[in-house]
Amino acid sequence: MAYSFLDLAEEVLENVKKPLTYREIWKAGEESGLADQVGSKGNTPWLSLASQLYVDVRKPDSAFIKIGSYPARFFLKARQSELPSDVVLALENAAPTSEEESTPYCELDLHPLLAYFVYANPSFNRGRAVYTKTIRHQKSLKSGYSEWSHPDMVGFQLPLGDWSEDVFALNRLTDNNSLHLYSFELKKSLSRSNYREAFFQAVSNSSWAHEGYLVAADIHQDDDLLSELKRLTSAFGIGILQLDLDDIEASSILFPARVRDGLDWETINKLCGQNADFRRFLKSVNTAFVEKCIDQSGYDEVLEDPQDYIAQLPKSGHSHGWDSNMIDVPGIMVELAQSRPIFHSEADFQHALAWSIREAVPGCNVRLEKPFTVNGKRIYADIWVSGPDGQELIEVKYKTRQLTANLGDEDYLLKEQSAQNQGRYDVCNDIWRVEQFCSSVVGGRGWVLLLTNDSAYWSSPASATPVDAADAAFRLHEGNTIGGVLSWGSNASAGTTEGRATPIELAGSYLLRWQPFSQLDMAGYSEFRFLAIRVPAQ
Repeated sequence: MAYSFLDLAEEVLENVKKPLTYREIWKAGEESGLADQVGSKGNTPWLSLASQLYVDVRKPDSAFIKIGSYPARFFLKARQSELPSDVVLALENAAPTSEEESTPYCELDLHPLLAYFVYANPSFNRGRAVYTKTIRHQKSLKSGYSEWSHPDMVGFQLPLGDWSEDVFALNRLTDNNSLHLYSFELKKSLSRSNYREAFFQAVSNSSWAHEGYLVAADIHQDDDLLSELKRLTSAFGIGILQLDLDDIEASSILFPARVRDGLDWETINKLCGQNADFRRFLKSVNTAFVEKCIDQSGYDEVLEDPQDYIAQLPKSGHSHGWDSNMIDVPGIMVELAQSRPIFHSEADFQHALAWSIREAVPGCNVRLEKPFTVNGKRIYADIWVSGPDGQELIEVKYKTRQLTANLGDEDYLLKEQSAQNQGRYDVCNDIWRVEQFCSSVVGGRGWVLLLTNDSAYWSSPASATPVDAADAAFRLHEGNTIGGVLSWGSNASAGTTEGRATPIELAGSYLLRWQPFSQLDMAGYSEFRFLAIRVPAQ
């Protein structure tokens, strides 16, 4: 029989003098080498250990006992008599403590996993795929009454493959219940410290739909917390869904949502007026219903290999502050888009981003075009940030298609920047530059940031594009991974490679994930997306 998480826990607890939390058990297992014997550990093995311990300890024949709640500690039932009664009493009555940690992913990283789960998992969708759409909050009109009104993701379900045209026609004449709408509020984790705010945010954001869910990857295995979530679900009808980052297929509905018979049309109308993404979602749903055909390109992409996606998630967390080691550039970009959805030039973008970083990280030192000597070569940092925890170098690119726009009293005339192949090379070269900085500066870290309204950068190449295309190694499309030695294809012209002929050798491997920035209300190249590539300390 394969060595399991429970085997690890039992072996660790055989050699300790006091009860341990699940994190302490896992840490002891790592230090002793027992963790290496567990076959599949995933991205957050301590959470898998916690889940199995909390389930097993409820069994009459469990080898474990649980002592206390905040946090719970575990010990071997066979060694229970070894614990002094005063120690047990102290642990049972201990004041609540926090086991919060910096998760190795950001909230937006969970969106593709939820999109996959509700599309593919029959335990959730009852055999009918749910198509989802991410709702970008930064595209909402500002209003004093709009807080907590926007869901993170919405979804719909139609029985197109199961119902005949005659049944659809009859349904429209009766109760019209063929369409099913979902609303989702996502959080990285749920604990005693945030569950009430998160739950009632989901109530506010999701009660308009047939089913609303609060979704998280890390739900603390606390009996009282789970009991309270169950009570809230029973009272308000919002379901609880946990994404399993070790095995996405094992994700589960902890408490199912109460299915509503009707929709809250007043709230739906309000959301349509406030958010362009939501408005387009409803329009596409209506088109699918009328034409009996779903165009998947209008919804969130469904992962082909979710486990591969999970394996390439960041292994360390980040937030705005220095105490978490890296500036949250994606988060700052989302905030920046609310005030500056478009920029005149790369320099305009560079200055606006630097100012936003200065506001987001009080006390830091921000410089533009600061010179460095790296491996004997002089380089200039687009944005350099220093603080008590180290230094960060941020390289920025702003690649545009021609666009004329007017926002307020300001005219924007964006130039047509072609030569996307050279643009891709330059971004990869920026990654190399940041890697060189990180390897030569103690505590050095960095980002490479590309903002563009040119879909050629984020779109996958056409199926007819040969793998030996001139810039195949430098492709930056969504979901691609770049690393190792990057060279031009054999058919690259001399004009293309002029000044860029040197192959780029990257020390790291980088999964590319594009994020929405802004959508201007006009025709043409009006959609902007950004690619933020994090380069950790070497």
